[in-house]
Amino acid sequence: MFRTRTTISLLAFLAVVATALVGLPQAAQGGDRNPCTLEAPCFVHTPAGKMAYIEALPSRRHTATVILLHGFTDSKRSWSLSMEALQEQNPHLRIIAIDQRGHGQSFRPKTQECRDEPALCFTPKLMADDLAGFMDTLGIESAYVAGHSMGSVVAQFFAKRHPDRTDGAVLVATAANLRDNYVLTDWLLDDVILGTWKPAIEAKGYAWPGDTYRVDALDADPNAVEWMKVNWDVDPIAPLWFTDTISEETARVRLQTWLGVAEDLSTLDNVKKLSRTTPNMLVLWGIQDTFFSMADQEVVVDALETAATRGGSFCWKQYGILPLGPSGYQTDDLGHNLQWEAPAQVARDIDSFIRTGLPTDDLFHTDAPEDIQRIVTVRGAAEVLCG
Repeated sequence: MFRTRTTISLLAFLAVVATALVGLPQAAQGGDRNPCTLEAPCFVHTPAGKMAYIEALPSRRHTATVILLHGFTDSKRSWSLSMEALQEQNPHLRIIAIDQRGHGQSFRPKTQECRDEPALCFTPKLMADDLAGFMDTLGIESAYVAGHSMGSVVAQFFAKRHPDRTDGAVLVATAANLRDNYVLTDWLLDDVILGTWKPAIEAKGYAWPGDTYRVDALDADPNAVEWMKVNWDVDPIAPLWFTDTISEETARVRLQTWLGVAEDLSTLDNVKKLSRTTPNMLVLWGIQDTFFSMADQEVVVDALETAATRGGSFCWKQYGILPLGPSGYQTDDLGHNLQWEAPAQVARDIDSFIRTGLPTDDLFHTDAPEDIQRIVTVRGAAEVLCG
């Protein structure tokens, strides 16, 4: 009788423990305190789906949490260089980089609605809600949110929808209105996705868009990795080994993600909402950004100046000194992928923003043409606009 009661109690105890562990990230189970790495990422089950992330744990009790959001077709790897630099810059930060829906190792929307109209399932609003669910699951009340490109738009939406959970937002290579963005609409969506990949996929017997959730660019083009290196993930400033790795991953992103994000962002006009967003914001822009121009930055700054009259605050900072040449391609100075090209410098500005609410006033640019991969720092010389 005694043994039976003990066995039942033990089984009940184990059942409770197992139930409690279901919602915990993998690295937290079993008392493992090692950071979640690119080689061994962690996963959590959020209300939207399973999400992958990497994490740099603070050396002791952390002073703030920073969550990093990658750009279109990228993954948590996109922020890994700046993540490492930021941890070295401020070891008291808890730093997390996530895979957003349809990217990396996170969940892919597979409902019939998402198959029929992918754009409905890849909106910045949904991704911002994914982030809120991710934070809920890990018990994170608030955080600094830093996003690159598409991730910066998600950060805009998150800051607007969850101002009480946004300690501050960092927007790297951002824009607020993409309706007339030639690169996104005319080239990527019309020429590449619909004009090239769609007929190639249909020729293999797949339905468009219904089957895009299970095929990738390699199914449309066996040389997709090389295409990425030349046309999509090309960056003359970032380390070649890094962009090559990014290209290999990007070629395996499902076409549902390509199509859904491109179609939705091509209709984006977030100017009014951004002008009503109150959390403190930092915008970092590279002068040779081939996706988002100076005209885009003027729209963003105008919106943030309006937000400042309603209680918000912001700083906008330019990286680089050499404007785009006649070709329109980035060649010899900092551009769209600042966190790849100048990871230590981006980390310094994010850390300064967390500590003081302002970026550094140091100018960062390349040492072209002698060595475009060497970043030069000029103290107190950057173009910074705050309001």
